[in-house]
Amino acid sequence: MIDINRTFIFFIVISFLYAYLIGGILAYSILYTLLFMFIISYIYIIIIKDKIYIEVKFEREVGTTGDEIKVVTTIKNGSVLPIYYVQIKNKILYSMDEKYNGYLMDLKPKSSKSFESKVKFNIRGIYDFGNLYMCAKGILSLIIIKRNVKKNIDFYVYPKVHALTNVFMLNGYTDDLAICKVGDGIDSYSISDIRKYRPGDDLRRIHWKVSAKYGGLHTKNFDKVSSDKYIILLDMKYIENYKEDKFIEEHLIEMTISLVKFIKSRNGTIDIYINNNKEEHFFIDRESKIQLLMNYFIENKSKGKNDFNVFILNKIKEIPSNSSILIFTPKINDEIRKNFINIKKMGYKFVVFYSSENPKYYENIILMKNYQIYCIGKDIL
Repeated sequence: MIDINRTFIFFIVISFLYAYLIGGILAYSILYTLLFMFIISYIYIIIIKDKIYIEVKFEREVGTTGDEIKVVTTIKNGSVLPIYYVQIKNKILYSMDEKYNGYLMDLKPKSSKSFESKVKFNIRGIYDFGNLYMCAKGILSLIIIKRNVKKNIDFYVYPKVHALTNVFMLNGYTDDLAICKVGDGIDSYSISDIRKYRPGDDLRRIHWKVSAKYGGLHTKNFDKVSSDKYIILLDMKYIENYKEDKFIEEHLIEMTISLVKFIKSRNGTIDIYINNNKEEHFFIDRESKIQLLMNYFIENKSKGKNDFNVFILNKIKEIPSNSSILIFTPKINDEIRKNFINIKKMGYKFVVFYSSENPKYYENIILMKNYQIYCIGKDIL
């Protein structure tokens, strides 16, 4: 869009009327001078308007949530004329940083200037850095060109994958649910029998209750069970006006993808069912499948409308009761707590991961632990 200085147009009209009605060398000299200035300014704008080039580059090709990335914006003057005034605004930077007000500069012929910004990405997604606004002024600001510039400059921010060195996860079945630390070297097993301790036995397999009862160390023998395959139920239902923690969704997704990555690192397979506006299913049996899941997470936010309790009950019917089930939910409210306890009474064993730190849910977590439903918060990250 080209704007013409209205005051200048007013003087041209006045000078024209003056020359037409009064005449004389002075009147026409003023009119021709103003017209000459306008024509020169217009030609100048026409020459430079397509000679301003904008580049946006990043210090890394992709980012993860929590990263602070350097963004370099370079403005080049490709014409043989100097540019006296040009302003560039990146709309995504404008929305992310309240102090950002664009870049204002002048450019010599065939020159360029670069500007750096540090941007912290707290939310996953695809960020459009190609939505730009440009304003350039001609001689004496008589003519101003304003235009929106659209370029294909997307920056991908994936959910951060954490090394889960302190996480507790589902790790086999006994009469009670067995929980062990990640990285302890014990795969998913069920107890086959108990025998006396032998030198060299793994101390983590000592059955302390039996040892205390009989006055000597006894260890557990294990048979491997089919817990190399995990089933994940993830709630991506839309959370409206959740002011307690605006990053609750990001923490939940980070927990999920970190667990998926960990399980796969131990050669496990995962069926992950997602409760979103459209129900999704991913079967992950190799590393390349994890990237498909990561792509889903950056392209989709939590917009589900279906109740997670209904979603779980429908899926539970299709899942064998001896399955290794991991459930991910933002919060554990009263309704979810009651539903989980009912599922536990049906004979299913599972671990619940939650991302909200709101104290009002702590009582529900304690009540669930009384039913041996293990709940793990985002402090594992």
